[in-house]
Amino acid sequence: MTTPTRRSTAADVAAAAGVSRSTVSFVLNATPGQTISDAVRQRVRAEAARLGYRPHAHARALVSGASRTVLVPLPEWPVEYVLRQILDEAEATLDDAGYTLVTSGRHHSGNARPLWETLQPDIVLPIERLAAEEAAAIRELGIRVVEFDSDETEYVESVDAQVAHLVDRGHRVLAYASTTVPGMGRMSDARIARARRACADAGVRLQDAVVEESTARFVVREWRRAGVTGVASFNDDTAALILGAAIREGLRVPSELAVIGHDDSPIARLLVPSLSSIRFDTTGLGRHLAALALAAAAGGPPPTAQRPPTHARVVHREST
Repeated sequence: MTTPTRRSTAADVAAAAGVSRSTVSFVLNATPGQTISDAVRQRVRAEAARLGYRPHAHARALVSGASRTVLVPLPEWPVEYVLRQILDEAEATLDDAGYTLVTSGRHHSGNARPLWETLQPDIVLPIERLAAEEAAAIRELGIRVVEFDSDETEYVESVDAQVAHLVDRGHRVLAYASTTVPGMGRMSDARIARARRACADAGVRLQDAVVEESTARFVVREWRRAGVTGVASFNDDTAALILGAAIREGLRVPSELAVIGHDDSPIARLLVPSLSSIRFDTTGLGRHLAALALAAAAGGPPPTAQRPPTHARVVHREST
């Protein structure tokens, strides 16, 4: 029977480098304020690499009181293209700073322990605001909770951009296509309300309806009877349903029905005709998310009192 290979320890590195275990800890954990020569630092790192030694994360957390982990509880809606890009950028930024981002789905069956209880992260950074009692329970464990303001009612200028794009192209009766995706109801309602306001400000009429695959053609027929010539959609998937229904109904796009989506996901470029859409600064949003976590971990104030940067802009393609 093969004997399992023993994991290298800090003591092994110390013996090989001819230094104390505390020196190994100071060097590999980049502990500030230590007077250790560059030659010793290089020797310790070289021996650690040769032996394949890496500090045990859990042990290091017990010693330092920090896990260098940021837990992001996800909202109860799909992790689609834009959210995935935001999380990827936040993960890369945190990684550069020596932190690990961990995401957790939020289900309320009550059969599993919350991940923050077992993981003991430094920061819990929910995408969607936690219930007050849930946030309080996390703080009782000594874990910092950082609120990321993702309230769509405060930054839905993307809907203004959709409406303005259609109005600028001469459309005077518009429609808003909302989604049936579970968990998206609050966000969809906020965007419809914003669309109504934008249309009222522009002096144009607005219809709205929930659109799904089985009803898309019926909705398009009804909208055409009402004189609708331009449609703004909750996301690109919903816009694709409208676009497909319009073509199946024999409508010319965009001359008889123009359609603009939201999120500028890959499908927008692949559809024929290609889909106009709204693009967000996902890089800026991801970095903002990471900056909130890093500022809290350092015990400082938030990086900015302003809302996160969205910088929504129209990507004009064939569908409008």
